Amino acid sequence: RFESFPVDMVEEAEKLRLPLLEIPWEVPFASITHDIHRALIAEQDSVIRRSERIHRALTSAALTQRSLGDLVKVLGQLLGRSVVIEAADGRLLAVHTVEGMEDTARRETLSTGRASRIYAQYLEELGIAEAITKDMSARRVDASPDGTIAARVVCSIRLLNEHVGFIWIIEGPSLTDLDVRAAEHGALLAALYISHQREMQATELRAGIGFLDSILQG
Repeated sequence: RFESFPVDMVEEAEKLRLPLLEIPWEVPFASITHDIHRALIAEQDSVIRRSERIHRALTSAALTQRSLGDLVKVLGQLLGRSVVIEAADGRLLAVHTVEGMEDTARRETLSTGRASRIYAQYLEELGIAEAITKDMSARRVDASPDGTIAARVVCSIRLLNEHVGFIWIIEGPSLTDLDVRAAEHGALLAALYISHQREMQATELRAGIGFLDSILQG
């Protein structure tokens, strides 16, 4: 037993990056574990509560949204991040901006209304340009070494086996697993919205053709 760690033990632990914890003899170890346990439970409760808030907000957005812009706004506000939805052909469909969360690629997207060529080239260099269109879950893309391109979380928007777009989230401070799941939920809702829009367009087209036929037939 030692009153404190010997110097040579501390030096060896520092070499191994091993944390050492000294507890005074008069402090009951049970009191420490009690406080840690309480903190862990409080953290888990916080995660559960936040998960419920995110679920309710996104579900409400799915029921009341009038556009992809409404969905992006809700998702961006929940995460506190800048969010973009792009179509598979690169068209900018919706955007939510948080001040200070921009980089070279995002500024190009906002100015041209299309997916950034700078970022497309960056994805090619990383060798993941094709893979992210097929991923069924969200993926984190690292920032560029020079810092001009920020880290992002991307989630493919898919209808059955068809890739129809992307949700891009500027990461900033690292997103939690819960945030990433929220992005996946957002991609699912975006897919449902796009599917609904396609069905509406198809219905309008059928109605138009039917109307034209009735005129031609007298």
